[in-house]
Amino acid sequence: MTNGDPEWGIAARPVDSRLPRAVRAEVAVADDAVMTCQRLSEHGIAVWLTGGWGIDALLREQTRPHKDLDLLVLVDDVVRLRTLLARDACHLKEL
Repeated sequence: MTNGDPEWGIAARPVDSRLPRAVRAEVAVADDAVMTCQRLSEHGIAVWLTGGWGIDALLREQTRPHKDLDLLVLVDDVVRLRTLLARDACHLKEL
């Protein structure tokens, strides 16, 4: 999947090559956000985008670099969410 996905409303923007290498490695791109949302959805986990990616989805373009993906999920899905994210070496921070 490249350049985001129309279903999730995010068009990809390349990571700015002027950013330091360590920062570039941490920056999420649209494909990452879309793939994560689609993967969770395919496993029956309803997700709602919030934060920067949520705004970008509404605008249908990536407006800035992001270091995280803010999602809302149902509390009943948290255990499955943790399992799926762990398989992809992602970290969950509960607020």
